[in-house]
Amino acid sequence: VVPTTELISKLGPRMVAKTPERTKAEIEADTILAKRIVARVAEALEFQQKFLSPGINNFIENAGGLAKIIYWLTQMSFYVVNCASKALYNILVGLGIKTSLEDLAVEMILSDFAAGIIKAGQTPILYTSFYSLHKVPYTRGIDLKLYNVTIKELASIKIPVIAEVGGNDAVVITKVQDGIVYMLKSD
Repeated sequence: VVPTTELISKLGPRMVAKTPERTKAEIEADTILAKRIVARVAEALEFQQKFLSPGINNFIENAGGLAKIIYWLTQMSFYVVNCASKALYNILVGLGIKTSLEDLAVEMILSDFAAGIIKAGQTPILYTSFYSLHKVPYTRGIDLKLYNVTIKELASIKIPVIAEVGGNDAVVITKVQDGIVYMLKSD
Protein backbone atom coordinates (compact mmCIF):
# COMPACT_ATOMS: atom_id res chain seq x y z
CA VAL A 1 0.00 0.00 0.00
CA VAL A 2 1.46 3.37 -0.99
CA PRO A 3 -0.71 6.24 0.21
CA THR A 4 -0.02 9.74 -1.00
CA THR A 5 -1.24 12.43 1.31
CA GLU A 6 -0.48 15.99 2.24
CA LEU A 7 -2.31 15.48 5.53
CA ILE A 8 0.59 13.65 7.12
CA SER A 9 2.69 16.82 7.05
CA LYS A 10 0.01 18.63 9.08
CA LEU A 11 0.86 16.56 12.15
CA GLY A 12 4.04 18.59 12.52
CA PRO A 13 5.82 17.89 15.81
CA ARG A 14 3.70 14.81 16.49
CA MET A 15 5.65 12.90 13.85
CA VAL A 16 8.45 10.73 15.19
CA ALA A 17 11.42 10.31 12.85
CA LYS A 18 13.92 7.52 13.53
CA THR A 19 16.79 8.81 11.41
CA PRO A 20 19.74 10.68 12.92
CA GLU A 21 21.69 13.34 11.03
CA ARG A 22 23.77 11.94 8.19
CA THR A 23 27.45 11.53 8.91
CA LYS A 24 30.25 12.50 6.56
CA ALA A 25 30.94 8.79 5.99
CA GLU A 26 27.29 8.18 5.00
CA ILE A 27 27.40 11.08 2.55
CA GLU A 28 30.65 9.79 1.06
CA ALA A 29 29.19 6.27 0.73
CA ASP A 30 26.09 7.68 -1.01
CA THR A 31 28.34 9.72 -3.33
CA ILE A 32 30.24 6.58 -4.35
CA LEU A 33 26.95 4.74 -4.81
CA ALA A 34 25.60 7.64 -6.88
CA LYS A 35 28.59 7.44 -9.23
CA ARG A 36 27.92 3.73 -9.78
CA ILE A 37 24.23 4.43 -10.39
CA VAL A 38 24.96 7.16 -12.95
CA ALA A 39 27.44 4.86 -14.72
CA ARG A 40 24.84 2.07 -14.89
CA VAL A 41 22.13 4.46 -16.13
CA ALA A 42 24.53 5.76 -18.79
CA GLU A 43 25.38 2.22 -19.88
CA ALA A 44 21.71 1.23 -20.09
CA LEU A 45 20.75 4.38 -22.00
CA GLU A 46 23.67 4.00 -24.42
CA PHE A 47 22.55 0.43 -25.14
CA GLN A 48 18.89 1.44 -25.57
CA GLN A 49 19.80 4.40 -27.76
CA LYS A 50 21.16 2.00 -30.38
CA PHE A 51 17.64 0.67 -30.94
CA LEU A 52 15.64 3.91 -30.80
CA SER A 53 14.79 5.85 -33.93
CA PRO A 54 14.72 9.63 -33.85
CA GLY A 55 11.29 11.04 -33.12
CA ILE A 56 8.49 11.16 -30.64
CA ASN A 57 9.05 7.67 -29.17
CA ASN A 58 12.74 8.24 -28.47
CA PHE A 59 12.58 8.85 -24.74
CA ILE A 60 16.33 9.55 -24.52
CA GLU A 61 16.08 12.30 -27.13
CA ASN A 62 12.88 13.62 -25.51
CA ALA A 63 14.54 13.70 -22.08
CA GLY A 64 17.28 16.01 -23.37
CA GLY A 65 19.72 13.63 -25.01
CA LEU A 66 22.20 11.20 -23.52
CA ALA A 67 24.98 13.70 -22.77
CA LYS A 68 22.60 16.12 -21.05
CA ILE A 69 21.01 13.31 -19.00
CA ILE A 70 24.36 12.01 -17.77
CA TYR A 71 25.67 15.52 -17.02
CA TRP A 72 22.50 16.37 -15.07
CA LEU A 73 22.63 13.16 -13.03
CA THR A 74 26.36 13.58 -12.36
CA GLN A 75 25.82 17.12 -11.02
CA MET A 76 23.40 15.77 -8.41
CA SER A 77 26.12 13.83 -6.64
CA PHE A 78 24.68 11.79 -3.75
CA TYR A 79 21.16 13.17 -4.36
CA VAL A 80 20.83 10.53 -7.11
CA VAL A 81 20.22 8.14 -4.21
CA ASN A 82 16.96 9.76 -3.16
CA CYS A 83 14.36 9.21 -0.46
CA ALA A 84 11.97 7.33 -2.76
CA SER A 85 14.61 4.73 -3.67
CA LYS A 86 15.51 4.30 -0.01
CA ALA A 87 11.88 4.05 1.10
CA LEU A 88 11.14 1.42 -1.55
CA TYR A 89 14.28 -0.48 -0.57
CA ASN A 90 13.15 -0.53 3.08
CA ILE A 91 9.70 -1.82 2.11
CA LEU A 92 11.01 -4.55 -0.21
CA VAL A 93 13.67 -5.75 2.22
CA GLY A 94 10.97 -5.82 4.92
CA LEU A 95 8.94 -8.08 2.63
CA GLY A 96 11.91 -10.42 2.20
CA ILE A 97 12.64 -9.35 -1.39
CA LYS A 98 16.35 -9.60 -2.22
CA THR A 99 17.42 -6.43 -3.99
CA SER A 100 19.89 -3.60 -3.66
CA LEU A 101 19.44 0.12 -3.28
CA GLU A 102 21.63 0.57 -6.35
CA ASP A 103 19.44 -1.67 -8.52
CA LEU A 104 16.26 0.08 -7.38
CA ALA A 105 17.67 3.56 -7.98
CA VAL A 106 18.85 2.62 -11.49
CA GLU A 107 15.50 1.03 -12.39
CA MET A 108 13.48 3.95 -11.00
CA ILE A 109 15.55 6.51 -12.92
CA LEU A 110 15.26 4.52 -16.16
CA SER A 111 11.53 3.99 -15.58
CA ASP A 112 10.85 7.70 -15.12
CA PHE A 113 12.93 8.64 -18.18
CA ALA A 114 11.26 5.97 -20.34
CA ALA A 115 7.79 7.12 -19.24
CA GLY A 116 8.66 10.75 -20.02
CA ILE A 117 8.12 11.80 -16.42
CA ILE A 118 11.54 13.36 -15.95
CA LYS A 119 13.77 15.29 -18.29
CA ALA A 120 17.37 16.31 -17.76
CA GLY A 121 17.70 19.75 -16.19
CA GLN A 122 14.03 20.08 -15.21
CA THR A 123 14.81 20.17 -11.50
CA PRO A 124 17.93 20.78 -9.42
CA ILE A 125 17.51 17.41 -7.68
CA LEU A 126 16.16 14.07 -8.82
CA TYR A 127 12.54 13.39 -7.94
CA THR A 128 11.14 9.90 -8.34
CA SER A 129 7.54 9.50 -9.40
CA PHE A 130 4.90 7.38 -7.76
CA TYR A 131 4.63 5.75 -11.19
CA SER A 132 8.10 4.26 -10.65
CA LEU A 133 7.34 3.49 -7.01
CA HIS A 134 4.58 1.28 -8.39
CA LYS A 135 6.19 -0.13 -11.56
CA VAL A 136 9.62 -1.12 -10.22
CA PRO A 137 8.35 -3.38 -7.41
CA TYR A 138 5.73 -4.76 -9.82
CA THR A 139 8.58 -6.27 -11.84
CA ARG A 140 9.46 -8.21 -8.67
CA GLY A 141 5.93 -9.51 -8.17
CA ILE A 142 4.89 -6.86 -5.64
CA ASP A 143 1.80 -4.89 -6.62
CA LEU A 144 1.91 -1.78 -4.46
CA LYS A 145 -1.26 0.27 -4.60
CA LEU A 146 -1.56 4.05 -4.69
CA TYR A 147 -4.05 5.64 -2.34
CA ASN A 148 -4.85 9.09 -1.06
CA VAL A 149 -5.82 8.63 2.58
CA THR A 150 -6.58 10.68 5.66
CA ILE A 151 -4.65 10.33 8.91
CA LYS A 152 -7.56 8.36 10.37
CA GLU A 153 -7.51 5.95 7.41
CA LEU A 154 -3.73 5.67 7.65
CA ALA A 155 -4.04 4.65 11.31
CA SER A 156 -6.02 1.56 10.27
CA ILE A 157 -3.25 0.27 7.99
CA LYS A 158 -1.30 -2.45 9.79
CA ILE A 159 1.72 -2.79 7.51
CA PRO A 160 4.47 -0.27 6.69
CA VAL A 161 3.65 2.06 3.80
CA ILE A 162 5.46 4.66 1.73
CA ALA A 163 3.95 8.09 2.16
CA GLU A 164 4.53 11.39 0.42
CA VAL A 165 5.19 14.19 2.89
CA GLY A 166 5.19 17.82 1.89
CA GLY A 167 4.98 17.06 -1.81
CA ASN A 168 8.65 16.13 -2.22
CA ASP A 169 9.62 13.58 0.40
CA ALA A 170 8.97 9.85 0.61
CA VAL A 171 9.06 8.18 4.02
CA VAL A 172 8.11 4.78 5.39
CA ILE A 173 5.28 4.99 7.91
CA THR A 174 5.71 2.10 10.33
CA LYS A 175 2.63 2.76 12.47
CA VAL A 176 0.16 5.37 13.70
CA GLN A 177 -0.64 5.16 17.39
CA ASP A 178 -2.47 7.63 19.62
CA GLY A 179 -2.29 10.30 16.90
CA ILE A 180 1.48 9.95 16.51
CA VAL A 181 2.88 8.91 13.13
CA TYR A 182 6.04 6.80 13.39
CA MET A 183 8.22 6.87 10.33
CA LEU A 184 11.59 5.94 8.95
CA LYS A 185 13.10 8.87 7.11
CA SER A 186 15.81 7.74 4.75
CA ASP A 187 17.91 10.88 4.36
